[in-house]
Amino acid sequence: MSEKSTAKAMFASLCVNYEGSKKVREAKALMLVHQYELFKMKDDESIEQMYSGFQTLVFGLQILKKSYVTSYHASKILRSLHARYLLGRVIFQMNLIWLIFLAISYP
Repeated sequence: MSEKSTAKAMFASLCVNYEGSKKVREAKALMLVHQYELFKMKDDESIEQMYSGFQTLVFGLQILKKSYVTSYHASKILRSLHARYLLGRVIFQMNLIWLIFLAISYP
């Protein structure tokens, strides 16, 4: 670090060392997007564990400025749930539709 002559050069060096180059960030973003798109709940996983892993992906995407809208996250989580949670998923979707209907009908 001492061989850097200006503050800007030191800052640029730190950025490369701690954040990675632009190509590294793009590769990380592509990897996280791929993991997000393939995200599914594992057979032996609880909802809390699944959600924790999902949040880790979402935060990583936000840091790399590759985030999705919140409504897409909700539908992604519902689609990712294991089949044993199917009834809960249907009930949640019905409640969500009802809330949207109420919000539209009574602004």
